[in-house]
Amino acid sequence: MNKNFWLIIFIVMLFGLSEIARAQTGLEGKLDIKVGIGGLLLAQEETNANILVGAMEAELTKKYNKLISGSVAVGLGYGNRTSIISEDLKHYALATHVDGNVFLSPFGNNRNYNLKLGTGATILYMNHWYKNKGDVVPDNPEGKLLPGLNLILENEFSVGEKSLASIKAMAQPYSNGDWSGTLLFKYGYRIM
Repeated sequence: MNKNFWLIIFIVMLFGLSEIARAQTGLEGKLDIKVGIGGLLLAQEETNANILVGAMEAELTKKYNKLISGSVAVGLGYGNRTSIISEDLKHYALATHVDGNVFLSPFGNNRNYNLKLGTGATILYMNHWYKNKGDVVPDNPEGKLLPGLNLILENEFSVGEKSLASIKAMAQPYSNGDWSGTLLFKYGYRIM
């Protein structure tokens, strides 16, 4: 699929999350939105192929109290590597995921610093294809939809009164034995 199409989908989802957040009232300091970029390692059980993918994520987080928060995130990853089958063959991957997460802040969230441990559910849509000197060879033309689990460690801190920055590490095992590992650098703002 066209990379620009998926970039437009990502921007529309980000805008949608922003509008949902903006529609909330009475949540001063309890709602934030962050966007992040980073890397994602996709590991496939059936083909034993690993692909390092560039990743983007948008996340809307609601703080329930000093210890518990929840989030909804959408992400997009795209990358390629030389195939293990032949050096003339490039292996491409496109991954889109939607996550619902719950976080525990074991040291409390004091609005300046917040170490979060999280878990949740994810749905991943993954599509793979190969290119052999310009010819596209689909690996799985219809793609695959996989449910999975999120295991998250995130270190979040304030940058000024309304801005946030964080580093997020995430492991995602999926129902078919595939898994992914993600490292994201995120920036966002509190919706006041």
